Amino acid sequence: VLRLHPQDKVGLARWPEGAERDNTPRRGRPSFNDVYCVVTMSSTVGVHAVLAGVPTVAVDQTSMTRVPAHTVSLADLTMVPDIDELIPSWQRKRPAWVNFLAHSQWSVAELASGEALKHALAYLPARLPTADGTQVTKLVSLPSSSR
Repeated sequence: VLRLHPQDKVGLARWPEGAERDNTPRRGRPSFNDVYCVVTMSSTVGVHAVLAGVPTVAVDQTSMTRVPAHTVSLADLTMVPDIDELIPSWQRKRPAWVNFLAHSQWSVAELASGEALKHALAYLPARLPTADGTQVTKLVSLPSSSR
């Protein structure tokens, strides 16, 4: 069953053979009953699928399910036949991925105060490499309320 993004007004130029189109309006969290796997570009449905324990293929590298070091999805459809073998690995990675995801969400107030920047800078080395191979010390001025 294929379901396009709700804002997609054009659709696929050619539907895969045997594919059934689902245009049912949805509200709230998706249901994954009887779903073998979810294929997405970078939609939040991929996040919902991983949280529900459903194997996921995210073909866009910007997908939140393909965070480096915490990848919990396949990158392309050619690996789908091996998906059952990968599930235990994803189940082990999922808690770290959820933790990373939770620490990547910031409110406007946290962004304005510099708290989000302070958190991100903690993960950077004291000296940053530049394109020409030299290194520069990171110098960032944070708002006084976040120091």
